[in-house]
Amino acid sequence: METFTTFSFSLPVPVIISILGALVSVYTDLRWRKIKNFVTLPLIILGWSWSLYVGGPKAFLINVLVSVFIGATVTLTGYIGAGDIKLIVGIAACLQPPLSLYFQAFFFVCLLAAALFIRFKACDFKFGNAISAMKAEIVLGFSGVKDPSKGLYKKPVSHTGAPIIFFALVFCLARKEGLV
Repeated sequence: METFTTFSFSLPVPVIISILGALVSVYTDLRWRKIKNFVTLPLIILGWSWSLYVGGPKAFLINVLVSVFIGATVTLTGYIGAGDIKLIVGIAACLQPPLSLYFQAFFFVCLLAAALFIRFKACDFKFGNAISAMKAEIVLGFSGVKDPSKGLYKKPVSHTGAPIIFFALVFCLARKEGLV
């Protein structure tokens, strides 16, 4: 007799919709390098409305403050487009605190890993060259240069944010469910 392992997920509707929204955003970001407002704005509205419906005005206010805080901290990196920021705020609103804060932490770890990998790849995985270029990029960035990576690497340094955001969302939800 064979034994099968089954998984039971109990995800709220906004979380499921945020996964679908993230998937659509991955496609549009890879295809056209744009994350569309028709995906991000409904996520934000749904997440905030859901918190008002389920938890009342106090939960609504906390969710708005936390998701806007998350968007503001992501904006401070300076390397992320407006569509990525709106997608992050929408997902954070749908996840609800405290899960949205875990999502933010997973996102920053994934972003750091992706940024390092892309820069090492641009330097043909030569550690010394990559570190020197990254130091110069940081100094130029703090001095106000708009695109500090331009000219520092042999290959262009760019990435699309939606796949990183989607990976952080999936990892965060898998962690919540105890799968990783």
